[in-house]
Parts: sequence; C-alpha cells; structure tokens
Amino acid sequence: MLRAAADSLGFSFEVLNPADRTWGRFDPKERRWTGKRGLMLDGRVDLLVGGVAVTPGTVKVIVLMLLLLLFRILLLLLPLLLLLLMLFLLLLLLSHLRLLVVHLLRSLVPLSRSTWRG
Repeated sequence: MLRAAADSLGFSFEVLNPADRTWGRFDPKERRWTGKRGLMLDGRVDLLVGGVAVTPGTVKVIVLMLLLLLFRILLLLLPLLLLLLMLFLLLLLLSHLRLLVVHLLRSLVPLSRSTWRG
C-alpha cells in the first residue's frame, strides 16, 4: 500500500528497522531514546509505522514535553503580554491625567472676573 502511494504521489521510501528491534526506551546513561522512538527523535526517519506502547515512563516524558512546550510558548508571549500591560497602564494614566486637568481647570473658575462681578 505504501509502495502504491509512493508511485502515485512521486516519493520514495526506505524501510528501516532499529538496530535493537525495540519500540524504544529511554537510556538514562546516554540521555536518549532507543528503538523506533530514537530513530524518530534523532531525525533519521520521517514516518514511524507500527505499534508504540504507552508506558508510565513515556507518559512522564510526554507530560514533561508538554510542560516545556507550554513554557516556551509563554516565553514567546511574555513580551507581547508586557507590551499590552504597559499600553493599558498608559491609557489608564492618560485617563486620570485628563480628569486631573479638568479638575484643575474647574478649580480656577472661581478666580475668573465674572465670579467677582456682582
């Protein structure tokens, strides 16, 4: 089926099996994955075919990767969030400044000539 898709879509492929013939496990000494997962994470394959078991160890890694991805997204958005906060504070300051100027001008009204003419 893959060969028929390759022929009709115009791409080539090579079937590659991991040297240890495993789905993959994390090697804490080398700090890398083995097996199919290792091939995918190392960039040696573009497509992974076959079963991949979800174990408690892989769930921990998936959760950690999701947390790291969320942290990176937050780091990318932080400058934008700070800019929006500064813009909000500036608008708030300008609004209060306008009210202060209006109040000061109104307080000068009793000092006008028309106030003291009878």
